Amino acid sequence: MNRVRLLGTLQKQSTHDCTHLQPNITSDLAAQFMKGRIQVNRLLAEHRRILSADYPADYDQQRAALTAFKRQLEDTPFDERLWQRTGSLYLRIGDLAEAERTLLHCLSVSSSSQESKANAYYDLACVYARLSKEADCQRVLQISFQLRPINQFLRDWLLRDPDLEGIREKTWFQALLEGEDNRL
Repeated sequence: MNRVRLLGTLQKQSTHDCTHLQPNITSDLAAQFMKGRIQVNRLLAEHRRILSADYPADYDQQRAALTAFKRQLEDTPFDERLWQRTGSLYLRIGDLAEAERTLLHCLSVSSSSQESKANAYYDLACVYARLSKEADCQRVLQISFQLRPINQFLRDWLLRDPDLEGIREKTWFQALLEGEDNRL
């Protein structure tokens, strides 16, 4: 259960036996949630270069970041940003099965922001492209672009993203780039 829902559940608890405890429990959980978000922010900032697709991080650096992310997920299992970045690292390392599993988990986190979902769907499309699952790639890429429309920066990246090499010449992909078909 994510912490936001847990807070709501605690607030709805029976008031006859623990009314005097609710404010303390709720504030403690809120403090823990915020502490976790701060820890994740620091971790993501520390590894931002390794997470950048334009930064040529070596395998050992990526594995070290992945180890740190997995350790942090034990403390903050409901942070969708961390799940998405972990899935992205699995993708970069080439562990496509674990990337898919992690990204699907990110999408199941009820508090996922639109940006996190768009990023997770995009990375999932890259996984499917590399696995030659064209129909799945097309479906999740379209969802990603419904959540975050294609701008010039993204269009330029789509034309050079090595994960999408196998689908770049497909008619549906070209139509997507041209904005001709938003339904796919």
